[in-house]
Amino acid sequence: MVRVFIDCIIFSLRKTGGIVVYTDELINSLRQHNVDYVSSGNHMNFFDRYVGRYLSSSLPEQHFDVFHSSYYRVPSRRIPTVVTVHDFIYERLFSGVKQKVHSWQKFKSIYNADAIICVSHATKD
Repeated sequence: MVRVFIDCIIFSLRKTGGIVVYTDELINSLRQHNVDYVSSGNHMNFFDRYVGRYLSSSLPEQHFDVFHSSYYRVPSRRIPTVVTVHDFIYERLFSGVKQKVHSWQKFKSIYNADAIICVSHATKD
């Protein structure tokens, strides 16, 4: 059986929105298909919420077959990784430090991914 680690940092960053809904649906689908998964990052302190979100996601010492972050983080150790790309709004509409940091994090996660999921054809293009 495949064992999946889901970094659910999005639940500490946002209460609503498309990525929150997507992550909820992903977890529900894993449950329905009896996939063994572990999630973390649901409740983070101030430091983790505003700084740790840009750092690697700490994996427990247990064995996992796949890592998936809800918001563009990479795992702390080498493991097959899936990233879901939701959009490129920051790259198109923002500028300055906020855009540069967000884009750096997103492209780092894409570069390190073994598989990429795009939520739309526009995002894929």
